[in-house]
Formats: sequence, C-alpha cells, structure tokens
Amino acid sequence: MRENDLAYIRAVGRRERRGMLRWASENLLQLKPEAIGEHYGRYRLHAPEAERAMAKSLERYGQLSPLVICRRNDRYELIDGFKRLGAARRLAQIDHLSARLMEADERTVKAAIYGLNRAGGRTRELEEAWIVHALVREDGLSQVEVAELLGRHKSWVCRRLALIERLGAKARLRGEGRSFGRHEGLNRRRARRRRRTAPRPAL
Repeated sequence: MRENDLAYIRAVGRRERRGMLRWASENLLQLKPEAIGEHYGRYRLHAPEAERAMAKSLERYGQLSPLVICRRNDRYELIDGFKRLGAARRLAQIDHLSARLMEADERTVKAAIYGLNRAGGRTRELEEAWIVHALVREDGLSQVEVAELLGRHKSWVCRRLALIERLGAKARLRGEGRSFGRHEGLNRRRARRRRRTAPRPAL
C-alpha cells in the first residue's frame, strides 16, 4: 500500500469522532476472489477497459499491492481494489489475492473508499457524490460533518449533493445499492421491444 494512502486513512481515523479506523492485523490475508464481496462497489463506476488492462498486468507481474477489505455481516467486503478483483476473476491462474483487513464502521469505510481513491488521483465526481449522498442519507451526518470527515469544504459537499439531485432517481438508487442489475435492465429493454413489435388484435 502506498504511503500517501496510509497517511490519508490515518487522518480520517483521527477526525472520526464515533468510530476508530484501525487495521485488524499487520499480516495480510490470502483470500479466494469469490470469498470477497462487492457491496461497496455501488460507489464506484465500472470501467471495463481499465479492468482488462489490470488483467494483463496481473497476468504478467502478479499482484503488486494488497486489496483493502473489511468485515460486514460475517463476510469480507472490498473497500479498495475493485479493478484488481474483477481482473483476478477473469484469470484462472489467480486463485487467491492478498488483502489487508480494516476494522471500521460504515461511515469510516465510506471515507476510506473516498480517501484511498483520492490519494491515487482516481476519484470521479459522480463517485464522490454517491459517497456524500450515502453519508447524509444512510449515516445521518450533516453536511458540515461530512465535510470534516472527508477533509473538504462544505461547499464541495453541497455541490456533490446537488449533482445527485440533478441526475435524478436513477443515480440516487445506484448509490443506495438499489439500481437494476445489468441483466435485469437488458430484460426490461427486450420486453419493451417485444411489446412495440407485437401484432395488434384486429378491431
């Protein structure tokens, strides 16, 4: 893990009032890809091209940095490393991944997701908006508390919330983990096409 990543999440831990962010152990876990859940993937945009590039890197060099995970409802859930996990699932020769276990509550996990990606220069505005919206709606934080937790100004938080409102219900549902799956959306589109092309009964 990069030093600037560690510096950021340590800072998050100092700012967090109700939850302490800490590593469960200094030792890395070795986990099968299928043993790692993607509950928090709802805060990340899927990037197929980047995932394919990561698969080539894994195939050539192996895993260069550990995933970051937490425990949620007796299951390991991914916090950082979504492209690595998706790429590993494409490769038969990758039967386990190294991961570092973090102990944190829900709000601190969201802050870590934001911070780890910000440290790597990989955050996108919509991803930031999903996290901010979740901290306000699901975790009950005020805009001032979200700004303090993420190390940003309140105006930045307001802009991210406004983005979600502009994009409407579909963006909000995605951030809440209630968006339609890829196959469900495809089935709905096919059903609409069938209804449009179905012969009408004779009058």
